[in-house]
Amino acid sequence: MDAEKRKRLEAAGFSVGDATDFLELLPEEVAFVEISHEQMNF
Repeated sequence: MDAEKRKRLEAAGFSVGDATDFLELLPEEVAFVEISHEQMNF
């Protein structure tokens, strides 16, 4: 996302982040998801 679009969204009251922020994942949970995802992509 470009900086201008992000700025407009935040000014309109939206919160901008990624899935980790949205789901409030711990670092250990992020690592688990990444490892699981790597194993599925053979």
